[in-house]
Amino acid sequence: MLVWYGLIPVAEADPIGLIDVAVACEWPQTRQFIARRLAHFEIDQTRVLIVEDETRLRDVLLTSVSELGYPASGARSGEEASRMMADDPRDIVVLDLHLPGMDGLEFFELIRQRWLKT
Repeated sequence: MLVWYGLIPVAEADPIGLIDVAVACEWPQTRQFIARRLAHFEIDQTRVLIVEDETRLRDVLLTSVSELGYPASGARSGEEASRMMADDPRDIVVLDLHLPGMDGLEFFELIRQRWLKT
């Protein structure tokens, strides 16, 4: 499983959240940015969870990922994402740091404890 803060792999985690930078760009640039990040994952075998409380941003990311052919679903909060992961763990999580209730860092810790394979 790969978890991103914004669109940054955890190994390079940087809490500035580049997800906002991607959406601030025009639509084609956002789609290209996401495509580059997902390029080395097999489409048929990679499911993506977008965890973002801002509806517009979540919808843009879901559309981008889906148009690239990856099965994608969205959650508005860490709690909702946790329930979704418990029911059906995803391969990639795109995670906002600033979420209502359980914030992104708390949800990341939960992912590490329950779903990341070491």
